[in-house]
Amino acid sequence: MDVPYNRFVELAQACPIRALLIDEQGGNVITNQLDELEFQTELNESISPEVNQTLLNPKLKLKRMNTKLSYDAMQVKAKLLEDELEKYR
Repeated sequence: MDVPYNRFVELAQACPIRALLIDEQGGNVITNQLDELEFQTELNESISPEVNQTLLNPKLKLKRMNTKLSYDAMQVKAKLLEDELEKYR
C-alpha cells in the first residue's frame, strides 16, 4: 500500500520534534526540535548582522506574527524558499 506524500511527516523525520506548544487563544504553534541548539547556533553564525537585526526587530517581528496567510499564499512562499534552497545543493 502506497503512503501519500506528507510534507509534515518528511520534515518531522528529518528534524524530530521534542516539544510542541500550542497557544489556542493567540493562534500560535511553536515547535522545539531535538537538535534545536545546534540549529540555532549554526543559524546565528551563518546569517549577516543585517538579517539578524531584521529578525530581532520587535516591530517587524510583531508584523510577521500578525500577518495572516492563506493556504495558497503560504504554498507559494514555501515553493519560492524551496527553489532558493535548491540553488545551494
